[in-house]
Amino acid sequence: QQQEEDDDEEEEDDYNPMNEYDNNTMCQSFLDDAYNTNNIDKDPNDDGVNKGSQPTEGPLDLQVYLTARKDVNPAIENLPFVHRRRPDIKELFRKTRDEAIEKGECRVAVCVCAPKIIVDMCHTACVKYSDRKVCFDFHYEVFG
Repeated sequence: QQQEEDDDEEEEDDYNPMNEYDNNTMCQSFLDDAYNTNNIDKDPNDDGVNKGSQPTEGPLDLQVYLTARKDVNPAIENLPFVHRRRPDIKELFRKTRDEAIEKGECRVAVCVCAPKIIVDMCHTACVKYSDRKVCFDFHYEVFG
């Protein structure tokens, strides 16, 4: 009987609620919290710069730009933060800087996962648009 009690205690110690979710479930839960995906009436001309169906009140503004000419799953393509074009980096940084100043934010994290040329462009923009009012913190991963 002592062995059974020891086994039960070990099972309780090993319990991790995150093990109940697979990566897709965790990702979808995160996206559901970050965006209202129930209302996906996306304007195809939306430039993705903090307007349209994207929320602006929160610490997260996720924008995904799909630049490859490959077919994409329609469920992904129709998400409000997914765009099928290259980003207008100058416009993104200008509007993000203005919004940060308006909201009293002094630091903005920029996370980029892209080919080296896009990573370099974003790094240059972080340096260019950072000043005493707003500092763009740059984080990146290069692929391709």
